[in-house]
Amino acid sequence: MISEIDFFYLPQSRRRCTMAPHTATEVDIHQLFNTKVYDRNGEEFAKVANVWVDDNAHPYFLGIQTHGSANHVIPAQGAELSSRGNKVRLAYDKATVEASPTCDPREDLRDEDERKIYTFFQDKGPDLTASYTAREQSDVGRAEEKSIPREEKSIPLKEEEMVVGKRDVEEGSVRLRKVVRSKTEEQPVELRSEELVVEREPGSGEKVSPETLGEEEYYIPLYHEEAVVQKQAREKERVHVGKRETTEREVVSEKLREEELKGPERQS
Repeated sequence: MISEIDFFYLPQSRRRCTMAPHTATEVDIHQLFNTKVYDRNGEEFAKVANVWVDDNAHPYFLGIQTHGSANHVIPAQGAELSSRGNKVRLAYDKATVEASPTCDPREDLRDEDERKIYTFFQDKGPDLTASYTAREQSDVGRAEEKSIPREEKSIPLKEEEMVVGKRDVEEGSVRLRKVVRSKTEEQPVELRSEELVVEREPGSGEKVSPETLGEEEYYIPLYHEEAVVQKQAREKERVHVGKRETTEREVVSEKLREEELKGPERQS
């Protein structure tokens, strides 16, 4: 059984997690680490594994490690420390502690974690309503203080800038068409023709038969050349069609908007 016990009472304010010794007004935190833990019936069943403290480094929650590996979180209110500082008696029985919520000893307790712990231990030991209400009011007051601006406010002013790009648009088109035209061309040409030439020369005086004497016609064809025109196609020339780029300077204008700060104007 525990004898010669002192009582420590814990202020209720915002807490943080610690795994190293801290000095408090009522008790040195280092005294609590690895201290034997007894339930309210005096049965030893665990040890103090870690301590959550408030802003003044006062014990706020105790991390109780049972014979298993779980780290149960117990409100420090109502806990009793022996005069030698080697024993802690809780205000709850063993079964209640072993069924209580657990938390990683390396992390801070969140608001929802704390509400869960208070809800679990409600009506199982000391009245925690006043402590929880005081802490909530303390948090509200601290939040209101934080809402008051204490630093200069940075106000960004924006403006529009013009970014000129380019795109290709069809300005027009050129259509080429090949047509056939006719022209009259004259070209001189020399043509030959035959004509009859009669030449007389003295006869030989040789005697002939009278029967051979009579009328007779002789047919002699006469020829001449005439112009014959033939046409043939040939490649006269070759036309190459292409495009080339020209550059001209054009000034582009646009209305741009910008923000400016006016004031200050004091609000009543």
